[in-house]
Amino acid sequence: MSLRLIRTLFLLSAALALAGRSYQHVFFEGPYRAFFLDETLFGYWQGLFSDQLWLDFTNSHLADQRIRIYTRVMGFIWLATAIVFLFFNRLSAKISWSLAIISSFGLMFYGACSYLNMGYQSAQWIEHSAQILMPLLAVWVQQTNGRDAFWLLTAKVAIALTFTGHGLYAMGYFPVPGNFVYMTNTILGTSDEVSKDFLYVAGIFDLLAAALLFVPKADRLAFLYCAFWGFVTALARPVTYLVPNHLFWLTIHQTIFEFLVRLPHFMLPLLAWGYLRVLAERGPRSGVMGRKNWSGGQGLWTRSTSDL
Repeated sequence: MSLRLIRTLFLLSAALALAGRSYQHVFFEGPYRAFFLDETLFGYWQGLFSDQLWLDFTNSHLADQRIRIYTRVMGFIWLATAIVFLFFNRLSAKISWSLAIISSFGLMFYGACSYLNMGYQSAQWIEHSAQILMPLLAVWVQQTNGRDAFWLLTAKVAIALTFTGHGLYAMGYFPVPGNFVYMTNTILGTSDEVSKDFLYVAGIFDLLAAALLFVPKADRLAFLYCAFWGFVTALARPVTYLVPNHLFWLTIHQTIFEFLVRLPHFMLPLLAWGYLRVLAERGPRSGVMGRKNWSGGQGLWTRSTSDL
């Protein structure tokens, strides 16, 4: 795996993940009502500007319309960012960075709303870490030509938080999500109890992998595990709910974005593993670790003379 391939896959993965979240926001909804319709957050302020009761406000068409507008706007921002990533050489680095920052903040807010929607379960927020940081990491690696190795530590933190969140849910530290059990039942043909035992063991491996990411040499194995299990758990979403009949395309429409938004869960560890291989192949004199090598933002399809 070369640095050029790593840069290309970073942008493609980030673009597809953002396109998936955009698809969700254009055709479906996000968890934003948990935030915007939280009386403890906005009840006082709503009362200052209106005589309308909070319950009437939350059930009003105006409140619903504003939430839908925000949902659609974020969907189109993520779509625009995905397009920029796919055609990076057409726009300046400043535009790419700006869109990446806005997109990541939008994803962070999405995670915060999911946290509120799930009853303040911290695992619900931290498991979005890889998705949140993927746009920023994609531009970072592209702009530095992969030579600023500090992105690798940032990626490790994001992956570790994501799999820690998964592991805490799977082990039952937080209530095991019903869809976890249902997906396991459907794919493996197991009972609820066996599925919960399977998930508990998987959760232990998730937490172990998250810890090993910060252990030299062992991090390579941890990256490979995260890439494999991240892919399996992402693919489980559409596979579980697909039906091979006249509803096939409807189920694709309803589930494919669930796979796309989880691309960072397996592509980020896979690309980090590939980067470690590049370091090993180039050796200590390669200059890959140097932080002064700035490429100035090449296009997605542009080859650099320093590429492997």
